[in-house]
Amino acid sequence: MSHILLEYCEGSSILSLAKKYNFPPSLLARGIVENMTIFEKKEVTKAMKDPFVKLSSIELIFEPFRVSEDAPQADNYEPLVDPFSGALLECPKASRLAREIVEATNSDPLYGPRAEKERNYIGIEYEILLERSLRSMSK
Repeated sequence: MSHILLEYCEGSSILSLAKKYNFPPSLLARGIVENMTIFEKKEVTKAMKDPFVKLSSIELIFEPFRVSEDAPQADNYEPLVDPFSGALLECPKASRLAREIVEATNSDPLYGPRAEKERNYIGIEYEILLERSLRSMSK
């Protein structure tokens, strides 16, 4: 993980690192947050859910990794789009780490919030089918 952190600090994006190492972007982003910030496990989960609020300050990043916020690509961002509504996300004063976490989780087809919501809906549909099947058997 240390070589990935080094590449991230030198300017590689989380998405490009995930592609390079063939690893899910959400999980890679979580690993980066766990290793670069002062957060404990529960706080990392909260930071992953709301990075614009939880990761807005550079003081939360360990001193050796603070250079990542000054990386060459840090100012070279496309506008972020909400994967559910398609609306542009407002992210004033967002750190590079926060922006890249949002980008990584929104683009992850397996572990991102959209995939999680889809799995939840499928589970609900199967529960409804099971309930209907059981009711039809009892008649």
